[in-house]
Amino acid sequence: HIVLSTLHTNDSGGAIPRLLDMGIEPFLITSSLNAVVGQRLCRKICDKCRQEAPIKPEDLEVVKTEVDALPEPEKSTANKSNKFYLGKGCDACGNSGYTGRIGIYEILNMSEPIKQLTLKHASTSEIMTLARQEGLITMKQDGILKAFQGLTTIEEVWRVARD
Repeated sequence: HIVLSTLHTNDSGGAIPRLLDMGIEPFLITSSLNAVVGQRLCRKICDKCRQEAPIKPEDLEVVKTEVDALPEPEKSTANKSNKFYLGKGCDACGNSGYTGRIGIYEILNMSEPIKQLTLKHASTSEIMTLARQEGLITMKQDGILKAFQGLTTIEEVWRVARD
């Protein structure tokens, strides 16, 4: 049967050490956990007043580093993007530039190598390093992709997807 639960961690990889800290045996985690989803909510740009916004020089280096670390095909898609968006503010959004919220996500699949790290009581950073090598898209990267699509602003991504 399916069991869904909430753990408060900074990212999906942090769930495994948190479960271990709670006293759950590593073999129970590896035999029963299939995946961990990390999520954050970002404010959504208002559709009525969305407009293009240039990438700020101070954001460019971080964006480039995160995009370069993306797996394909997301990397190719992101490399074709060179614009971000913002909401200038209008009556529909109460001059905030935002209406509603969207999720940014990361999904950690419990692959055999991740299970082996779990059995060794690996740290969050070790788990996340391996997960990224296996193709995990981090919440920050997912947020950047959604900022390129005009769904949220890069400032919102920086606000909610802290390292």
